[in-house]
Formats: sequence, structure tokens, C-alpha cells
Amino acid sequence: MEFVERRPTTKAPAEWFTGDVWFDVVHAGQEPSRIRVNLVRFSPGSRTHWHTALGRTFEVFSGPGPATTDFTALFSEARPDTPGALDAVQDTDNLPLDAEPADVRDDLAHLRTH
Repeated sequence: MEFVERRPTTKAPAEWFTGDVWFDVVHAGQEPSRIRVNLVRFSPGSRTHWHTALGRTFEVFSGPGPATTDFTALFSEARPDTPGALDAVQDTDNLPLDAEPADVRDDLAHLRTH
């Protein structure tokens, strides 16, 4: 996997979202891959225009409400993807934290201190 250089945060197109949404490109796959990893930030009340999340993977790192303390219960029903599929919560070969892009590590460090 190759990570792209840090690009400026971009306001997402209005035809994709309702409300104010910004994103940073973390990884854009090379053709014929359609893999794309974005760090997306939603302002309160914003939402996507997708009618279904079928075929999409979402990992939410922060949001309003009390902090989750019981992740075992939260992910108890999660199952790994089939071999060769995209990343899933219970995959054994997930990217180690120290191999994550600096932007991801910075965001996680920020979340730990706030």
C-alpha cells in the first residue's frame, strides 16, 4: 500500500452530503482498484446521500455522546470478512498502530487527550 502526500482538507461536494462535511485523502488505490480511504468529518446534523451502506466500511473514531468503555460488547456480533476481502474489525492482520499514517496516529493521539 502506498499513502499519498498530505493534501489540504477538502469540503465535500454538496451532491454527496447534506450539511458541511470535510475530508482528507489518506489512501487512493491505483486502477483497477477502487479502494479509497478518507478521513471524513461531519458537522452536527450532516449526513450522506447514500440510501444504504451496503458494500461500504465505516470506522467511526469519534462522535457526540459518552465515551464507550465496553468495546467487547460493542463489537461482539462483528465477524471477519471472507479471505481476500477488505479489512474487517476482527481481521488478524490489521495494520499495527505504528504503521498507520501519521495523520491517523495524530488523530488518535488527539482523541486520547480530549
